[in-house]
Amino acid sequence: MADKGSFSFDELADSLGCHLPTKGQAAALAQIRKMAADYSHSSNALIQSSCEPIDRIRGLALEYKKVEQVSRGSSLRILTAPQARVQIFKANRNAKILDIRSGVVTFEEIKLSNIPRLPDDYAFKGGAARMALSAVLGIEIDKRRPRDLDIFRVGAKANSMDSQLAKRYMPEDFSNGHGIELVPTLRSYLHTRDLTINQVALINGRVVCTFAAIEDTLNRTLRPTDYIRKAGDDIQGKISMKMLRMIAEARLDGTRLKLAETRKNPHVTPFDVALHLERIMRRGTRAAQYYIEECIRHGYIEQQQGPIGNTIASIKKRLPPKKGHVSGKRGMKKR
Repeated sequence: MADKGSFSFDELADSLGCHLPTKGQAAALAQIRKMAADYSHSSNALIQSSCEPIDRIRGLALEYKKVEQVSRGSSLRILTAPQARVQIFKANRNAKILDIRSGVVTFEEIKLSNIPRLPDDYAFKGGAARMALSAVLGIEIDKRRPRDLDIFRVGAKANSMDSQLAKRYMPEDFSNGHGIELVPTLRSYLHTRDLTINQVALINGRVVCTFAAIEDTLNRTLRPTDYIRKAGDDIQGKISMKMLRMIAEARLDGTRLKLAETRKNPHVTPFDVALHLERIMRRGTRAAQYYIEECIRHGYIEQQQGPIGNTIASIKKRLPPKKGHVSGKRGMKKR
C-alpha cells in the first residue's frame, strides 16, 4: 500500500481479494470500482484509506460472497437490500438503481422502443412491465411490441383519461367492460399480484419491482405470491393453470419457465383447465398442444379420456407434421 494515505482502484481490489469468491470475481471487482468512483474526490480517482466508503465496499464484497454461497433451491430467498443490489449488478452491471428500500427497487428511467410511453401517473403491468424488468436486468427481450398491454393507475376514482387509454391500448378488455385498474398505492399494487414475477410496474419510464420479482425473473421461475397463498381455493386453482399456460407460451416463444413448486394443486377444477385452454388457443393449436402436454405432465388431465381427450385428438389432427414423420401421417408422436 502506498504511503500517501490513499490507494488506486487496483490496490483496492488487491486489498479486498480475500473477501471475493473466485466465481464472478470480475463482476464484483467491476462493482467495487464503480462504487469507488462514486465516492472519489480526486482527479486520479483515489480513495482516502480512512474514509467510510471503504467499509461499504468491503461490506458489498461480503454480501456478494453470501449471495454466491446460498443454494438455489425451490424456496424463495429473502434478500437484504445489499444482497439485492449485488444480484442486480451480477445480472447487469450497467443497471442504474434510483432507490432501494423495504424490499422494493426503483430503477432509473429507461427507453424501450416497443413499449409506448403513458401519461404521468399511469403504469404498465403484466407482460410489458415484465419485459421492461428483463431489459433492465440485461436479459434479451423480444423486440416486438407485447401482445397484451395492461394499465393501472394510483387513484380512487375513474376519469375520462382512463377510458381513452383503455380503448387505445386495451381494446379487447375495454370491449368486455374492463378498463384501467385503480389501486390505492403503488406498494399495495406490488403486494396484491398473483405471481412474484408480476410484482413489477413500469411507471413514468421507470421500473419499480420487489426483490422477489428480480430473483424469480432471473431464475425464470413462476411462484404464487403470499397474497395468492392466502386467497380462496378457487383463486389458487386458476393461478395454477395460468402458470402452466405461461410455461406453454414461453415454450412457443423458444424460452423456458419453471414452477417453483411442482406438486399438484388439489383445487384445480375442469373449468380452470378449460378456461386457460380457450385463452391459449388464441395463439394457435401448437400453443394449445404445449399447454395440454403440461396439464398431462402435472396430472391435471388424463390423456385421451373424456371431453378433454377428444379436444387433444382434435388439436393433434390440425397440427402440421413433425420433421421425421412419414408423409401423409399427421399429428404428434406418442409421448
